[in-house]
Amino acid sequence: MMHRTRTALLALLMVPFSALAQPADSTRTPAVAYGQAAIGAFGSTFTPFSIAELRGLTEGSRILGQDLGGHQEQLLMQSYGSVSIAMDLGIVLGRRVVNGQRRGPELRLGYTFVPGVTTSTSWSRTDRAAYDTLTSVVTGQAYAVDSVRTSTITSGFQASLLAFDASLLFRTRNTNRVTFFGGIGVLGGAAFNSEITVEERIDRTLESASGNGELAYQELTDETRRERYAQGDGAWYGGYIPLGIDLRLGRKRGFWRMVHLYHELRPMVTFWDVPGVGVRSGVGMQGLFGLRIDTSY
Repeated sequence: MMHRTRTALLALLMVPFSALAQPADSTRTPAVAYGQAAIGAFGSTFTPFSIAELRGLTEGSRILGQDLGGHQEQLLMQSYGSVSIAMDLGIVLGRRVVNGQRRGPELRLGYTFVPGVTTSTSWSRTDRAAYDTLTSVVTGQAYAVDSVRTSTITSGFQASLLAFDASLLFRTRNTNRVTFFGGIGVLGGAAFNSEITVEERIDRTLESASGNGELAYQELTDETRRERYAQGDGAWYGGYIPLGIDLRLGRKRGFWRMVHLYHELRPMVTFWDVPGVGVRSGVGMQGLFGLRIDTSY
């Protein structure tokens, strides 16, 4: 599966720039103007799974199958994120010609890849019991010693995200090197290689009070156990608003006039359809730094 995924991604990397080699189109039909590649970061909020939902996704779990009535949830709102890669083609839709070049709105088509996102929730429970009593040989005062057992359960949900996106852009055009752009976009794809990990860590310590009111701890033992459960692929989609700034590296020489560096922000609304659970919505942000080869200058 991973080998086929890498092969497909390598093929997609070549698409935007190879398409620029096509002949110039007429003003009556859309024309491919640029190809671009960018890398950055992506993050989105995510509503946490309940214990009941996790038990349905991890059937037979010995960790989640125990009585968790005394455990307290540590995270109420979750998020997920990772490095992101974006590749796009830009198509000029306008028919207006300025200095021999097409001008107007742009249709941008491409994809976004976010590898290895993780979201997690944890629950914790602490139990105390009388263990012993210590008596000071100086003052004769007695100090209680308690046995403390802390159970911490962590559930992690991992997946990789691949989505194809389309956006309509409006770009400022002037003789300066710096320009701005904005628009609206949508994306849709899949969450694949999904997995849930469940881990329980049990710490046992002795807790005693000293004469000045301070607590002293002595660690006895710790224990960790872990479970893994593969999950089915789900849908991942949403909408975003692209906002960016573009720097053209050259103003006179032919090649460097085509080379651009850009920074783009994509505030977005995301939807993740998790099999067996349903759709989880969230708000997110993607930030990108990229290189664009634009033949329309």
